[in-house]
Amino acid sequence: MTGLALETSDMDIAVTGMRIDSRDDMVDDLHLLGDQVQSWDLIQDFKKHEKASIPVIKAILFFKDIAIEMGREVDQDHEGAQLPIDISFDDSPPEMMQSMNQP
Repeated sequence: MTGLALETSDMDIAVTGMRIDSRDDMVDDLHLLGDQVQSWDLIQDFKKHEKASIPVIKAILFFKDIAIEMGREVDQDHEGAQLPIDISFDDSPPEMMQSMNQP
């Protein structure tokens, strides 16, 4: 979207607005979310990294699989294209997130 994407770029997804009181809570939530994400047919090469400084789920989406799911065709140039994704939690308190979103 920014025009700064490289072929090696990934998509970072942050889960926000949750109250996470401890690292153990964050790891528990990571496992709950990970179990759901891993069950999606679109997800490949799934890994949970709970020991990282910020626990993260890493996976790969293939554009061909996304296009099929959406009922679209993929041109041959993008047939093998993939999108690595990282999913992590923002552990800022929900109150802080609300105050940041107000003018």
